[in-house]
Amino acid sequence: MDPVIMLTLDVEEFDAPLDKGHDLSFQEQIDISRRGMEAVMERIDSIGVRTTLFTTARFAESEPELIQQASQKHEIASHGLNHGSFERSDLLESKKRLEAISRQAIIGFRRPRLQWTDPQDILDAGYVYNSSMSPTWIPGRYNNLDLPRTIYRENGLVQMPVSVTPGLRIPLFWLLMKNIPLGLYRKFLRRTLQKDGYLNLYFHPWEFVDTGKLLPRYTSRYSGPRMIERLATCLWELAEHGRFQAIGDFVDQKLRGREAYVSQGTSAR
Repeated sequence: MDPVIMLTLDVEEFDAPLDKGHDLSFQEQIDISRRGMEAVMERIDSIGVRTTLFTTARFAESEPELIQQASQKHEIASHGLNHGSFERSDLLESKKRLEAISRQAIIGFRRPRLQWTDPQDILDAGYVYNSSMSPTWIPGRYNNLDLPRTIYRENGLVQMPVSVTPGLRIPLFWLLMKNIPLGLYRKFLRRTLQKDGYLNLYFHPWEFVDTGKLLPRYTSRYSGPRMIERLATCLWELAEHGRFQAIGDFVDQKLRGREAYVSQGTSAR
């Protein structure tokens, strides 16, 4: 079977500047993310990539037509009610609201900032898979070096970690693309795809807008059109090595094929 590339976007209100002391209205947060999503999705669609869009219910309710349009080609999954807070009840409530807007069955969940959520709570809310874990160490955020690096099942829930490199577990996330030479980033992608047979990558729509001085340099460099071009370069190259698929489709094939998962507590390095 061909290797699979899963490109995902965390579609959310752009609240990151609030942590830096900037005053940004809710509508401004929505507008920036909407502009970024429109720009990057146009390019993604032109390449023929099917994605998974982890969307907050708050964003979807603010931009229902945008989400409905995206849902015609892409998987919609839950990113919670909003990006700034989380309660257990948000799991079911966000699922209901997103299903009403997208007219899709919402089977996937990713918590903002990749925070831990009780797997049983996720299952009880009706989800099939969770993609809220990065199996690496980010100082001040999380330390998941003891968890499996690749897809596994936990008490019936499919856990779909975001991709990190074999060995050193370097996270292949949006910040890495912004802060190392693109050729090196592409090398990491190819090596991980060859080892694991798939990639699970994530970005944010607001990265594809020039946000000026709202964010520190290490998060805002290569914003706007330049970031779109960097992503497109990677996608065109990856298309030569595998096929693009939404996470929900990938998980469904795994479940129907009854393929083996890494068991909890082991480490696929």
